[in-house]
Amino acid sequence: MNKENEVPEKRMKELITLLSRWNHEYYILNHPSVEDAVYDKHLKELQELENRYSLIFPNSPTQKAGHPASNKFSTVVRQNPMLSLDSVDNYEDLLKFDERVKKILKTEEKIEYIGE
Repeated sequence: MNKENEVPEKRMKELITLLSRWNHEYYILNHPSVEDAVYDKHLKELQELENRYSLIFPNSPTQKAGHPASNKFSTVVRQNPMLSLDSVDNYEDLLKFDERVKKILKTEEKIEYIGE
């Protein structure tokens, strides 16, 4: 196998280690060491590698949302799906997100969003 076709497992593992550390700093220590844009850039790189090579490690941050919830909270069943767990950093991605939401909801109506 030539280098172009090799799965970059080493880089993927580096990204997983970095992202896991940053998650711990953010969620547990409440003291992030990187800006959100840096985190998002690395997470996007990992997602692209996972998609390109169809390889996802079990400990990948792409398989988790935030930090595990405390058992003090009960499960909530939503009447409508929560579709906001996506990150965009440009206008084109925002338009694509709106298209995906409308497709899932099967609507052409204007949808209001809250962003932070």
